[in-house]
Amino acid sequence: MLHTRLHFFTSLLSIFLVLILFATACQSKYGDASDKRIADEEQAEQFLSKAREQLKSGHFDKAKQTIKTMRDSCPLALSCRKQGILLMDSIELFAATADTTMEDRDMRVKFYLKKLQHDRAELFSESADK
Repeated sequence: MLHTRLHFFTSLLSIFLVLILFATACQSKYGDASDKRIADEEQAEQFLSKAREQLKSGHFDKAKQTIKTMRDSCPLALSCRKQGILLMDSIELFAATADTTMEDRDMRVKFYLKKLQHDRAELFSESADK
């Protein structure tokens, strides 16, 4: 049963990551952003890639720390920070599945699934407004 849930959440994460990549690819890269913002966005993209790899490897705490480092190091990377919110939700969701007590795990999974859906809807609505 745990294997089935883990497979479900892995599939769910893959779908959300594809949707995030699609949403960000459809908009212009950074528009008329300043050179500093562009530099921050480029650096933040590297942090996001690293965090995604850490998530795939099951290193949830390292992935969370990478996102936090991105936030601190790249304050002008607004697009990547939005992606970081979704990625952090995904990290929390997967961390919840690794929880030891079934009741707590189910409650946390439901919470982070709803949060991920909400944050994704916010990101897509902002993309559509541009």
